[in-house]
Amino acid sequence: MIKLIKDSPEVHSLEESLNILDSYRDRISRSSYACLYLTIHDLAIEGMYLNAADISANLAMLEDGRSFDELLAYRGFGKKIK
Repeated sequence: MIKLIKDSPEVHSLEESLNILDSYRDRISRSSYACLYLTIHDLAIEGMYLNAADISANLAMLEDGRSFDELLAYRGFGKKIK
């Protein structure tokens, strides 16, 4: 199970985002790694970079099957889910 990170500092480069993703490499499936790797690259083209909280949330959806609503509630947005 992926440990969610609630708050983390902003990142300002593709390399920073990829370094965070690489820290999960041995704990996630190859397909999840590849999916998020491509997503990080796609967002970087637009000047948007995923931080540790964003990456942990995406991996929780990919690996653990958590819903987007659960993750929003965890981060303090939307309706609380019990």
